[in-house]
Amino acid sequence: MTIEREIREMDNPYQYNANKKGTVYTFDFPIQQVRAEVDELRIDSKVLKAEIKFTSYREVSRGFLGYTDLNLKASGSRKSFANDLKERDETVADWNQIVTSVSMYLIEDYKTGEEPVHLDGEVNQENKMHWLVEPLLARDTINTIYAPGASGKSWLAIYLATLIQHGVMESDALHANEKKNVMILDWETNEKEFAGRYAQVRKGLKLPYSPLEENIVYKPMRASFSASITQISRVAMEKDIGLIIIDSIGAASGGASEESQVTLELFNRMKVLDTSILAIDHTNKANVPGKNLFGSEYKYNETRVLWEIKPTQSLTYLDIVLHSRKSNNSQNLGSMALRVDFSPEAVFFSRKNISATSGGASQLSVSAGITDKLRERPHTIPELATTLVVSQQQVRNAITDYNQDVEIGKKTGPKIINDKTTHMYKFDVPVEQHTMEEYEAHDDA
Repeated sequence: MTIEREIREMDNPYQYNANKKGTVYTFDFPIQQVRAEVDELRIDSKVLKAEIKFTSYREVSRGFLGYTDLNLKASGSRKSFANDLKERDETVADWNQIVTSVSMYLIEDYKTGEEPVHLDGEVNQENKMHWLVEPLLARDTINTIYAPGASGKSWLAIYLATLIQHGVMESDALHANEKKNVMILDWETNEKEFAGRYAQVRKGLKLPYSPLEENIVYKPMRASFSASITQISRVAMEKDIGLIIIDSIGAASGGASEESQVTLELFNRMKVLDTSILAIDHTNKANVPGKNLFGSEYKYNETRVLWEIKPTQSLTYLDIVLHSRKSNNSQNLGSMALRVDFSPEAVFFSRKNISATSGGASQLSVSAGITDKLRERPHTIPELATTLVVSQQQVRNAITDYNQDVEIGKKTGPKIINDKTTHMYKFDVPVEQHTMEEYEAHDDA
């Protein structure tokens, strides 16, 4: 959790600002113009220790001052480190006070952990889902997109990253609700391949190149996410990262991701960063929609927004059909479709009606295809059967199943009824085009 505390006593010449991001703490002493950076806070042989580095940011004496792996509770160790700092920088009158302030803060933070809060029982905006890219990517939580190989999930991740990094509020497919700095942690490809794809997506969005513009932070990875958490935390703090994309979960886990302990450690480390996360993952061999996420069930349990991709590809474009498999703190997000058009210089994303994507009904259950068409206007049974390329009986069965699921609470939304006057099937309550996502629910069969 990010910590922002300040010592404000007017008579205290050693007031400081403390901040935490992931596993890294920083302490700024504005009067002395020195900074402490702390990581590796841990119990080592029953001793609470931390690695501490001091630097100066004074104009006349900027730079490194001292480093140690400090026993925080040992006064002798603190005094020895303070004396070392005094030898390098005599402008600070009482280095022992500074080292002790940092040590006491770390001890207290380690002992208290997360601060308890009082719940007011009110429903307010803070209880609701907040989006970086609605309805695909939620803010300040863990999102997961999974699919088989060569399905376009990495292209989609780069597209979402570009929207957020550059604050693209309008596009043919999706848009960012906020502008945030993005970091890619890549175990799958390399910098050259990523840079090429990023450039193509930028051109597709008509984002002009500027040498002064902040671009996505790219970090190639070899060690596991857990082993790299200090490095990741430090970069996230320095670059003010608002979204971290992990490609992919299996490689990032550093072990057998089907093992519960490995998965839980990985997700707990993600939570430490206290920021928005998009994790890319793979399917298993099971042909069961919604139950084919590879590895431990804790992947499903720990993620908050989960999307499955069903792709089809032609020579010039890729259709990505996304099915919502989980969404905490919101109604079922239904299904949506994107088309990715490829050219030698650029890649273009656009929003599509699901029934218009390549593969049509084969990409989507009949039930979800029906809800997609009824969102546009009422249809007869023959019209639905023709559009979805299925039999009329399949349509009738799907409508019956859909309504039964609504009645017993498996789906949220209106029922499908037959208008006896027009013989058209429609929803039993008016549904506006732009709010249909609130009601739409895919079929998990």
